[in-house]
Amino acid sequence: VIGDVWLASGQSNMTMRLSTVDGGKEAIADSQNKLLRHYAVPRPEDAAKGEIPSWQEANPQTIPDQSAVGYFLVHELQEKLGIPIGLLHCSYGGTVTETWCGPEVMARNWPEWEAHRKRSLDKPDMPERNKVGSYLHDRMLKTVMPFPIKGFIWYQGEGNSGRATEQTELFPAMVTDWRKSWGNDKLPFYFVQLARYEAANWHNFRQAQLDCWRKISNSFMAVTIDLSKEQGDHPIHPKTKAPIGHRLALAARALTYGENDLVYSGPLIRSMETKEGAAVLSFDHIGSGLTSLDGQPLRGFYLSADGRAFVPGNAKIVDDKVTVSSEKIPNPKAVRYGAEEDMGKQKLDVNLGNKEALPASPFTWNTPEKIPK
Repeated sequence: VIGDVWLASGQSNMTMRLSTVDGGKEAIADSQNKLLRHYAVPRPEDAAKGEIPSWQEANPQTIPDQSAVGYFLVHELQEKLGIPIGLLHCSYGGTVTETWCGPEVMARNWPEWEAHRKRSLDKPDMPERNKVGSYLHDRMLKTVMPFPIKGFIWYQGEGNSGRATEQTELFPAMVTDWRKSWGNDKLPFYFVQLARYEAANWHNFRQAQLDCWRKISNSFMAVTIDLSKEQGDHPIHPKTKAPIGHRLALAARALTYGENDLVYSGPLIRSMETKEGAAVLSFDHIGSGLTSLDGQPLRGFYLSADGRAFVPGNAKIVDDKVTVSSEKIPNPKAVRYGAEEDMGKQKLDVNLGNKEALPASPFTWNTPEKIPK
């Protein structure tokens, strides 16, 4: 068959098997499809054993161990487009961005990475893939360059959550390098924002991912902050992978395949102004209108007078904007939404979205900050 191929990469949440996720059993039972193909790039240790995989047709025997997010993406694309779709799966659990970056990228000065490498000297059990730049780029990704693809999907970040500042430069550099390796600087690059797992620096990393979305041309970020509410411990590996595949597919259908009337993203913070003691927030991607996803008052908005100390804000939707106020902050200078440090462990639960049921991305916004669309 001849059709479109999407390359899926990242770490464990991309590797997570279809057989282990919510809805996976039903998807496997309904997976027989000669127009869906998948190929798994062997890990270095498997390649050393001489294992040579091949393209496989989707069916209940071949699909269970495939990437759940990748499968839900290509399944929807094949169904909607009616053409053959292939998934080229190249991910490895527990990996850092740097291992997937090409040598040219890693030849630059990355101080946070160098500090990480020095710390790794005291950790002999840390695998080489997480302390040697370009390790998996050269041993996995490079083996399928430049197989013709339609675009990339990426699900990673947990391994770099402590290096959020550097990620805003490193990740766009990686994307540029990958596109260069494939000979097409316009290839779509769609990635997934970190989920609701509570750990230090995760809000900062989500903000870094949001900044990357703005920086990288022809890109998209699937927001996941609303998922896995039924899993009270907010797992680092949420089982709700079908909505993520769907959100990536929405972006592909709208941005790559030209479904112009499709709402593919939740609200994205655009600007803030102060009026009568309240912060008034404007958003892009409001779809048919802003809404509370669960019908309850908006949660997760916090105000600050100095950008450092935040207090709970009373947030409400007024027309196509959100106003946030607090008697304690008569002249707000910053707003934070969906941050663990505000809401506390096990209580991160936000509900702003659009009427198409797509969630708003968490964010931190300071009034002097000017962020382009």
